[in-house]
Amino acid sequence: MDANWISAAAGVIAALLSAVAVIVAIWVARQTNKQTGALAAEQALREHRAYFAERKAEFREQCRSVLTAANAIETMLNPRVSELISAPAGEVDTVAMRSYLAQLSSDVNLLTTFAGSTSGIPAGVMPTVSELLEEAAWIYSDSLHLAILVTQPDGADGVDLGVSRDVVDTFLNGSAVNLEPRLMPGYDAKALNGEGADSDGAWWAAYRRREALLLDSGIITAQPLPSSLAEVAARVLGWVSIRRFADRANDVLSAWGEGDAVEFRFNV
Repeated sequence: MDANWISAAAGVIAALLSAVAVIVAIWVARQTNKQTGALAAEQALREHRAYFAERKAEFREQCRSVLTAANAIETMLNPRVSELISAPAGEVDTVAMRSYLAQLSSDVNLLTTFAGSTSGIPAGVMPTVSELLEEAAWIYSDSLHLAILVTQPDGADGVDLGVSRDVVDTFLNGSAVNLEPRLMPGYDAKALNGEGADSDGAWWAAYRRREALLLDSGIITAQPLPSSLAEVAARVLGWVSIRRFADRANDVLSAWGEGDAVEFRFNV
């Protein structure tokens, strides 16, 4: 009788120990899975941050390259700068000028790679990115227009520099024709000709914004008064185009990484 009781108790104890072992094994497996998941999530977070940090660095360098080329063109071709440093009047280094213009054209077009959702820029900042691209279009067209006016000064004959609207209209007529459509509002990459449903209206709205901006900028009325349309073009590039592009780039960089950042939670 005692032997049977002892045997039954041993069986019960063995069963309990077996159940405890199973529970412990399950708990250990669960904790291991949690730890593994946490490590995987942490690695994913690191990769996520590294990728977008790299994209941000690429964007910063791309903007720097645009500003470097534009500033080089403005400094090289600005008639007022030549006067300030007492540089002798002479022929423009057309080889260097063309090189800077080609670089600037390439740099501004590459900015479109940051307009997609995979760039890491928060969705709420995308309207500012659109403004940046528009400013990039103007910074190139104004640089090219300045180069044309410096190398072909006769093309600006007959402009009354005392009438602001006439000067702005004349300048825009020469600058707007060289705008890069891919950077302007209304562009549709899926359309064969790149024109969206309201591309014409969007283009004219951009033109009117630019017209109002130049009329209010003081490029024509500020002292010393410009003596040629080339001087006006240099002011547009330096006082308006370069400055506004730099401001929009700074706005994007300041907001990068906010708003749409992926949130990871570790429950270890």
